[in-house]
Amino acid sequence: MQGFGTLILATLAAAVAAKDCAFSHNSHVDTSLYEGIPTSNAIWYCENDIGGKMASDESNLSNSATNPDFRCGICRGARSGTKDYDIPDKIGNYAVRCGYYAKGKCSA
Repeated sequence: MQGFGTLILATLAAAVAAKDCAFSHNSHVDTSLYEGIPTSNAIWYCENDIGGKMASDESNLSNSATNPDFRCGICRGARSGTKDYDIPDKIGNYAVRCGYYAKGKCSA
């Protein structure tokens, strides 16, 4: 029984140490030359700015029922101290919002 309690505490500690963050952005670009760049940038910021990983199946999710250009990517395992912030980027702006995100969803 003691081993089970230790396992639960270790799992909770790991859950507190890492967090999820959604990178929301508008994927519309003026030229097809830049088409994949907003998503690529979100992946780059996830890994290099906040230390997380963005799986390919969560990197270009729909973030609007009415506008297909509104996309998001879920960054898993970001540093625990990561706060919500915005990134002004030459291709497009990103809103980074941290919290719990279900698999494949841009909302809780």
